[in-house]
Amino acid sequence: MRKFVDLHLRAPIKDLDQVERMVRRSSELGYALVGILLPPNIMRGQIDQLRHICNDASIEFVARVNFSPKTPRERTSSRSPTFQAKVRGYIRNVHLEGRR
Repeated sequence: MRKFVDLHLRAPIKDLDQVERMVRRSSELGYALVGILLPPNIMRGQIDQLRHICNDASIEFVARVNFSPKTPRERTSSRSPTFQAKVRGYIRNVHLEGRR
């Protein structure tokens, strides 16, 4: 069985009512999973609210974040120390401390 996903749902994080409507509509359209782009300064409580909204709509939630390379070398190498440090720092700050 195929699963349909939207890994770039452009939901306005500050308007949870609109996010809920978008997630419910995605569920009605048959999506099994949505990826919502999170800003770097999001609080842990907001992430929990997004998970709750998705759980209520019977849809899986994936947190997304975009990283911007500062040099051409970073753009071509995900193994660069700077890129890895950004990823580790983001994960540590968002998931352990609750914000960045």
